[in-house]
Amino acid sequence: MAIFKQPHSTLSDVIDAQHSAHPSLLLALDGVQDAGNVGTLLRTAAWFNASAVISNTHSADFFNPKVVRASAGSLFSLPLIRSTDFLNDLLTLKQAGFTFYATALSGTPLSSVKFASKSLVIVGSEAFGISQNVMALADETLCIRGNTKAVESLNAAVAAGIVLHTVSSALKLVE
Repeated sequence: MAIFKQPHSTLSDVIDAQHSAHPSLLLALDGVQDAGNVGTLLRTAAWFNASAVISNTHSADFFNPKVVRASAGSLFSLPLIRSTDFLNDLLTLKQAGFTFYATALSGTPLSSVKFASKSLVIVGSEAFGISQNVMALADETLCIRGNTKAVESLNAAVAAGIVLHTVSSALKLVE
C-alpha cells in the first residue's frame, strides 16, 4: 500500500502549457471503464509524449488501484484531468485550436491522415464506442485497417496505441 497526494491538473493548465510553435497531442477517454485499459492508455500516452489525458466520469478513475498498476507509474508523468463537464471541456479544447480525431470501426484509414499540430485523439469503450454527442465533435473519424473477418475489433488500448504512435511520429513528438 502507498499513500501519496494525487496530482491535480486543470484544463486551463493544459491549454496554457501549449506553445503555438510546438505540436501537441492530447488523449480523451470517453467511457473507457476497464481499469486495465485506462492504465495501459496512460502508460501509452506517456510513452508517445502526449501532453495530457482527459477523461469523463464514465471512465475508470485514474487512481483506481488497477489503473495505477497497469500504468506502471506513468500516471505521475503527465497531466490528468477528470472532467465533470466533458462536452464543455472538449469544446474549450476545440476553441483552443485542437483538431479532434475519433477512433471507430469505419472512417478514414489511419495511414491517409495528415495530423494537425494540435491533435486530440478520442477513444471510447470497447462495448459502446464513443458516445454520439462526443463523436459529433470529431473533425475526422479514423479507422485501423485489419482482418475483420478473423477479429471483430481491437482492444481499446491496443487501437489507441497504434493511433498514438502514428500521430506522435507524424508530429515528431518522439525520435
